[in-house]
Amino acid sequence: MVALGIGPSTNYQDIAEGGLNFVLIVAFWDRLQTTDGGALVETEVAKLKAQIDAAKAEGLEVLFQVAHHYPPSWAKTLIDPFLDQNGNEWSGVSAMGDDIRDWVWTAMGRVKVQDFINKVFDALGDSYKAKLCGVRLGGGPFGELMFPKPGSEPYAWWGFGLAPQSGADLAEDQSVAPRLAPGTNQGAEKRWIEWFHDSLNTFLLWLIEVHRDNWNGDIFVLHPSFGIRDDWPLDSDTYYLSAAEGQDWRRYLSSYASQPKVYPWCTWADRLDYDSPPVLDSEKAPFRKLWELATEQQRTGIGGENTGTYNTNLFDSNGAMALGYQNIMWITWNSLVVPIVKETLEEQL
Repeated sequence: MVALGIGPSTNYQDIAEGGLNFVLIVAFWDRLQTTDGGALVETEVAKLKAQIDAAKAEGLEVLFQVAHHYPPSWAKTLIDPFLDQNGNEWSGVSAMGDDIRDWVWTAMGRVKVQDFINKVFDALGDSYKAKLCGVRLGGGPFGELMFPKPGSEPYAWWGFGLAPQSGADLAEDQSVAPRLAPGTNQGAEKRWIEWFHDSLNTFLLWLIEVHRDNWNGDIFVLHPSFGIRDDWPLDSDTYYLSAAEGQDWRRYLSSYASQPKVYPWCTWADRLDYDSPPVLDSEKAPFRKLWELATEQQRTGIGGENTGTYNTNLFDSNGAMALGYQNIMWITWNSLVVPIVKETLEEQL
């Protein structure tokens, strides 16, 4: 059976009456922990529990996410930003969830993120954790497994902060970046990119471990964008763009393949194949490529979501649901109730 759900919303009765199975409930860092190392804001914890209770009262399952990609102002000041090869600092949009800091390499970032995650689950306690059906994680912009956006060519490579370059405040499971010859194209240096992707993978395994220490149920890893494709030349623009974002899906899925109850989740599951049927690896839709990699690892339970648009590709005969995705989430309630989308969904229920 396919589980169909909705992104953050409080229309629980309408969601249940619409035939959906689950709702995503999010714990926002900037709302819950307003001081460095402080206790969580009691009123915000109460709101979080009330949301869970309200969803469960309507018979909905609750998918949960600890949103440390919405850091409070004190954390943005305390934790080093990502730096690119030109010394530029990453700065995102707070309201969009991409104004993140470097908790991939910095020990300070790791300490503060772990403190928040632990306190959220401690606040829920066993009784509320028992009401959850799964937990999502990714750790990067928008809560997904990626580095900040690299912009346009020449791409920004966000591995030039103090910690990854000098070892100062470096997380104990990370290593200093390889030294490059003067004038070397940072993106073209294969061993540097290997280190770059290994660093994100190391962070992912740490993030899974922190969540696993607090939660023994299903964990879904959010894999965004397109993923690096096997038929791309290593000197191509498409390869550099995906590499700079950290889109080495094969590496990441392989690293957690042996871990029980950890599943991949495609955040661009409403994109159809670029050719039908796809022949080249690069012609496959993101949902299909991620599915193939998961199948190689004998990983079932894969999930996916749309990108907030009004298209109905998730339910297409050549789409993610037809392929066998077991967890499908529509990202916003407002787009789901658009007539064409609602009618298509009703046909699936």
